Order: sequence, then structure tokens, then C-alpha cells
Amino acid sequence: MEKEWCTRVAAVIDPLVIDGYLVRSAQRSPERLAVSDRTRRLTYREFDEQVTRLSRVLSGLGVSQGDRVAILMDNSIENAVSLFAAPRLGAIAAPINGRLTAAEVAYIVGDLEPAVVIVDAAHLAQLEQVATAPALRAVVALSGESALDVGPLPAPVVSYEDSVRTASPDRLTADVSGSDPAFILYTSGTTGRPKGAVLGHAGYVSNTLGALHMMRMSDRDELRHIGVPMFHSGGLNSILQQLVLGAPALITEPGGLAPEALLDLWELHGVFTAFLTPTQWEQVCDVPGVRERDLKLGRLIWGASKPPPTVLEKLRHTFPGLPVYANFGMTETSGSTCSLQPEYALSKIHTVGRPLGHVQVRVVDSELRDLPPGEVGEVVYQGPPVLREYWRNPEATAEAFSGGWFHSGDLGTFDEDGFLSIVDRLKDMIVSAGENIYASEVEAALASHPKVGQVVVVGVPHPKWVESPRAVVVPTDPEDPPTLEELQAHIRPVLASYKKPTSLAIVETLPRNTMGKLLRTQIRDVQAAVGGNPL
Repeated sequence: MEKEWCTRVAAVIDPLVIDGYLVRSAQRSPERLAVSDRTRRLTYREFDEQVTRLSRVLSGLGVSQGDRVAILMDNSIENAVSLFAAPRLGAIAAPINGRLTAAEVAYIVGDLEPAVVIVDAAHLAQLEQVATAPALRAVVALSGESALDVGPLPAPVVSYEDSVRTASPDRLTADVSGSDPAFILYTSGTTGRPKGAVLGHAGYVSNTLGALHMMRMSDRDELRHIGVPMFHSGGLNSILQQLVLGAPALITEPGGLAPEALLDLWELHGVFTAFLTPTQWEQVCDVPGVRERDLKLGRLIWGASKPPPTVLEKLRHTFPGLPVYANFGMTETSGSTCSLQPEYALSKIHTVGRPLGHVQVRVVDSELRDLPPGEVGEVVYQGPPVLREYWRNPEATAEAFSGGWFHSGDLGTFDEDGFLSIVDRLKDMIVSAGENIYASEVEAALASHPKVGQVVVVGVPHPKWVESPRAVVVPTDPEDPPTLEELQAHIRPVLASYKKPTSLAIVETLPRNTMGKLLRTQIRDVQAAVGGNPL
């Protein structure tokens, strides 16, 4: 049977197409473990067959090349299957942040105009505010009976389990090339509305191969824990790297495990590679008796935000001799653009590492001229991993690619050894526990509160989350200023919980320059100096 199956999938696939790597892994090692969760294990043959069956379901619902398939799911085997099934058809997979509110999800679905939404039971209710969309043919629901417990949905509901089980296992072939789009990942912009970054097959292949080389990953027996959200580039890249390598991945819910439970999981399953945010790593290191655990860890990775040196010192003390890798990148570059190798983890901790070979990285002035080491300028990118465009947003695309290079909005500087440091953010982004929060989006939500006259949101140091949003408010009535609780309650229906300000400063005026422009840097510096909660 195995020989027959291999013959069926032996069609030539563009080496720059993501699906080809899964097919080759399944051909090469059909009985090797591909993905698992707490109770299930799928071999590469079984996983590839599940991808085929779901792609058949999508095709039967009318999904074709270039169509979008939205994925609103927690981390799961079915999520991973969905991420591969859509591109196998030449369609575009668009994972959506499950922590968003129903209003935020409705905006993204309306902008994306997907042909199908694949959703799990935990997120069905978030589709209730999606208006009826002509392009939307079906909602494919995991545990479809859960749809009976929510309000009207924008399209007919199809059971994920039933439809996949009865679909044909004969692999579909599509004329997909490396230049075609594979994913759309939404990232907030300075206007406060999310933008869809259109990312290509070739870009993700080059990024994945570059990351495997950078982290010296070659052993196909190394089990990797995928515990970061798969709607983020970090989680998406993690699962892609394992399946391209032909190695196993253990998938669990993102952020749902206490540090002790995380260690239990790693010990039980023999996890070799783990990727966490600095905050999570610090919590793991603080678990009593962690050094006495029977762990099989061999590679530690941190990303999403830069840790203080104390966290790396804890990692080295807790896991002596283990290599610690750091990744730096952004959604628009399909993931990592720079890497801080283990041998430089402490000596170059103030940097994000050196650029990787699959992308060009420059620090430039306003005329796109390269700046010498030590001088601060904007970080710009070029290469296959860089987004093709912002979905249906030509103005934002043109602005981002001014001069032919992608403008990251980060201010940085190279040192004499070629290590890049990020010194500020042009786009006023706040990185809290690995989540990107855009000040303008939170400001727009707060500004509609009747007690808010003016508001600026800045990031301030936080002992647990590294950075956290603070609302700096000029009240409408100085005698009756808003409370933090009032502001949090006001924005709760429209913004995800992690975006809410965790502290509040009431001020008489906001500093501006002679042209009336807010001096955000000055506001941020003052609030950072205040520390804690100023009220």
C-alpha cells in the first residue's frame, strides 16, 4: 500500500512551494511522527492525508486558486491541517487572532472576503457580528454541533469532522508556483485598522530554510513544542519548520499552561526544542526544582520581545550548556530577519543579532542612503520573505515600499560587528508579553469616552510583561476624571483584553511642538520615569 500511495503523489512540485515539503516528508518517512497533541498522534502519511481530505472539502465548497480561507482556531492539529490545506489548492490561508473581539473579527472577515471560514467551537460566537458576505460560501466548524448554541452565522455551517472523514484521500494537484501568495496575516497599523500582509510561498520557504540553517536544525527526531499561537508568524513558522524538516511537532493551546504544567508536558513527551517569550522563560526558570527535572531539552528559543540580561542569566543557570537562540523579525517579513546566536547571547544582548542570509537588511536615512555603524536610521528590508503587498490597501503598500524597500518603522543602528540594535519604533508599537499593541488603535477606542478630552497611549516598563500600555488622559472635566476601571470597561466590547491600558495617568496638558504635533517620545519618557501606576 505504501508504494501505491507514493506513486499517487509523485507529481513534480515547485521547490519553492510550501506543500512540496510536506509531500516529500510524507514520501520519505510516511510512518514517522508528524504532529501530536495530548491524546492524538498522526504520522506524516496520516497528516498529509488529512490535508488532502480537507483540501477536497474546500474544493467541493467552491474554493479555488486565489480565494481566501480564514482560520479562526486555537492551536490544534486541525489548525495545522488547515494551514496546509488551503495553499495546497492555490488558495490563501488567513489565520485570525482568536483573542480579538467579535467586532475586530468582523472587520477582518469583511476586509478579507474569504470563501470559507474554518472555526473551532471556542470561537464560533466571534462570527456573530460578521455581516452576510456574498463571497462567503460556508463556515466549516470543528465540532459543528456547537453552532446550535450561538446566534445566526453569516453562511451555512459544515461539520469539519464529518466532511473530512467522508472526503476523498486522492491528492489534488494545482498549478501553484513559488511566486503565488500562501498566507495573509493581519497586523495592526498606525491608523488603528488591521492590515493584511500578503506573504508568498517562496518567501516562507526561504525564511523556513534560513531559520533551520541558523538554528542548526537537521535531526528529524527532535520534537518541538508548538505552544505559541499559530496565527502569529512565530507559531506559523514553528510548525512549518518542523514539517519542512520532516520532524515531529507537539501542538498545545497557546498560553494556557502554568510553568509547572509546561515542564510536566516537556518531561512527559521528551520535548527537545522550545520557543517561549522572555516572560514565559523567566516563569519557567522560577519553578522550584526545575533543574532536577528529567528534561530532554536541547535548544531554547526566545522571541517576540527583548529580555533583560537577568532573564538570560537565569536561562544559563537553569539550563547550563544549552544553546539559546533569539529571533527578530515581523509579520511583514514572514518571520525572522535577524538572529542572535548562542555564543553572543550575553555579549550582544543589547542587539537583535545579525541579518540572516535570505533577506537584505539596511539602516538608512530619509533618502535611503546607508548609514555608518553607530548612526541611527530606519531599518528597511528587501528579499523573498518580504510581503508582496497589503491586502487591498494600495496606499499603505506604496507608503511601505517607498524607494523600493520595505520600511519597517523601526529605528535601528548597526555596530562595527554587523549586529543590529533597535532603538525606537516609528509606529509607536507597544510589545506586551509578545503581543503587538498599536497606540493609535487603543487611543481611538478611549477617545469616545465622555470623560476623555485628549488621550495618548504609551508603553511603560512592566515587571511581568516587559512593557504595558498606559493611558495618559487630559479629562474633559478636571474635577471628574475617568478611572482606569471605567476606561477598561468602555473599550472591552471593541478591543481584545490584552490591548487595554493597565495603568492611567491624569494630566493637565499634553506636550506639543510649535506645529501642534504631540511629543510622544517626551510623554513616553516621562511616564517610564514615573514607573508603576502613577495614580
